[in-house]
Amino acid sequence: MVTTGIERGFKFLRPPRYRGQQVNQQHMDIFDAKDLTDLEIANIPLDERVRMAEELVSFRTDYKRSNQLLLYEAASPDARKIHFTTAKEICVSGGNRSSKTETCIVEALIQGFGVIPYSLQGDYHWKKHLPEQGHAIRIRVVIKNLVTVLEPILKPKLQWWKWSGQEPEGGDDGHWGWVSPTMLIDGSWDKSWSEKNRTLTLSNGTTVQIMSHDQDPEDFSGGSFHLIIHDEGPPHAIYRENKMRTLDTRGQLLMAMTPPDEEGAAWAAAWVYDELYEKGQPGPGRDPEIESFTLFTESNRTLSQDEVSTVSKGLTDAEREVRLHGKFLHLTGRIYPLYSDRMQMWCFGCNGIIYGIGKQDECSKCKSFDLVEFKHFVEPFPQA
Repeated sequence: MVTTGIERGFKFLRPPRYRGQQVNQQHMDIFDAKDLTDLEIANIPLDERVRMAEELVSFRTDYKRSNQLLLYEAASPDARKIHFTTAKEICVSGGNRSSKTETCIVEALIQGFGVIPYSLQGDYHWKKHLPEQGHAIRIRVVIKNLVTVLEPILKPKLQWWKWSGQEPEGGDDGHWGWVSPTMLIDGSWDKSWSEKNRTLTLSNGTTVQIMSHDQDPEDFSGGSFHLIIHDEGPPHAIYRENKMRTLDTRGQLLMAMTPPDEEGAAWAAAWVYDELYEKGQPGPGRDPEIESFTLFTESNRTLSQDEVSTVSKGLTDAEREVRLHGKFLHLTGRIYPLYSDRMQMWCFGCNGIIYGIGKQDECSKCKSFDLVEFKHFVEPFPQA
């Protein structure tokens, strides 16, 4: 209903196409005006049409700012799939700015408040922990660092009056904060956010607790949670402790990360690949409790592709695969970089390993179909 009114509302700016007796309406409400015929619209005085158009634009801006979660659209088709999995453990490996964190935050708020965006309605799975009859759930979000992430990055993504994205504000290449006024206690962020406990309490009672990688693993040992999100791969001990926090709720754990491109950190994060990402890959060997996804930076519809190309020009091939495609760097050998003990894909067109397969099994880089799987480690033959 609102969308219809917005689409029709811009008719008020066009010049009259019909001549006849003017509609006797002064200061007409824009929602009443949406039912007028073209003839009636055309005969409203021009200054009145201008006023109504301005009111409509203002309403549209306010509506979007106050209902951004309802208007959410996934940044890419692969990001959209994340909202439909019912696996217990979910690993999202993606390039920088591929929307991996954004997607997981939105998923947490969908489950936490029970509001399903228009773009997901009809497909969203009701087996998830959606609040029913006012029941609240408990969510924990684990970020890399409280100082560098909480205030400058995470909070603006939540606060409904903050814009994240390209200019102009309110456009298609960005979004307002996902937590609308109706989701806050008395519509107030200050009443909902506890700085002491670093916890956001929604108006339905759902709590969102914020913790960080630099806390001791013992700090994570308390509480029971329905959903735990890890923004970037935490130390293994923290993940193990958080997993135990979901036992009694049969809750979910989401991991959203860009693998490190520095060798030491890459090997430290190798456990994510071994225990989550690889086990959740599609195929007959996939663990039914785990599902993994890969998001490419270039697939984010809100980013300028020219800007992505400019920023990535100085990257090595290995850095490009990590930074844009979420590839795990530890999979290559330290001395012989091409060595791999896991199945990889070789492109004879690029004459190198590729990590993104396009449509119809083509190389995502050079579009060649001349591809072959390989690895350098062969399992020992069984004894005769």
